[in-house]
Amino acid sequence: MEEADEATIAKIREMTEKVPRAMTNAASEAVNSVLTPEQRQKIKESQLANMGAMPVLSPNIFEALNLTDAQKQQMEGIKKELEPEFEKSLENYANVEFALWNKVVDKAAKEGIPDIALGEDEPLRKKLMAEDREYKKIQEEIQSQSQAFSEKFKIKMFDVLTDEQWKRLLALIDNPPAHAQVFGKRLRERQGENTQTGGGYVPGPGAWQPGSSAIPEQYRQERNSRRPFPRGEN
Repeated sequence: MEEADEATIAKIREMTEKVPRAMTNAASEAVNSVLTPEQRQKIKESQLANMGAMPVLSPNIFEALNLTDAQKQQMEGIKKELEPEFEKSLENYANVEFALWNKVVDKAAKEGIPDIALGEDEPLRKKLMAEDREYKKIQEEIQSQSQAFSEKFKIKMFDVLTDEQWKRLLALIDNPPAHAQVFGKRLRERQGENTQTGGGYVPGPGAWQPGSSAIPEQYRQERNSRRPFPRGEN
């Protein structure tokens, strides 16, 4: 990447965006074509219950709360409104990842590790987090930025919900059903959390970390203290 010209870098970034999206869409369509409505409902409930560990949220998962057509339109409007900010966040994240990857490659070269591959670089990343202040600072800054955007996005979505839907969401998060617990366990394992020792959240290489809190505590308190009134019906 350091020796590539601008045209090559632009093409790589374009493919980096298009290929994962195409693969995700194809997989999603294939799975949805064979699922029953009840199974789709359980998947969305599981995603809502574990939203604190989800990398990126889609408005579609809130359909588990029986949204009205008007609410769905509101959420799509929020998604479009925040899209430029989300794109910018992804661009910043990608740029940071390139910078951090270069540091990993440099570290590998210094330690005599040839041809370090993405996915096999976790030990080196952990070393850099412990030894390189600049690396740790960059990593923490991008995680902070992604968490801030994630909370902003979620709060706007929460504000569309009626009080009854809000209560159902809290019930899913605070007392997840069995299928949501299974999903949450697998999700944490994929993210590298050490459930045996009770360790904290440790993201794998390249993980987009939105923060461990499903609902910002201040918002939860404020929302629960409001006088009940219908929301999202307009």
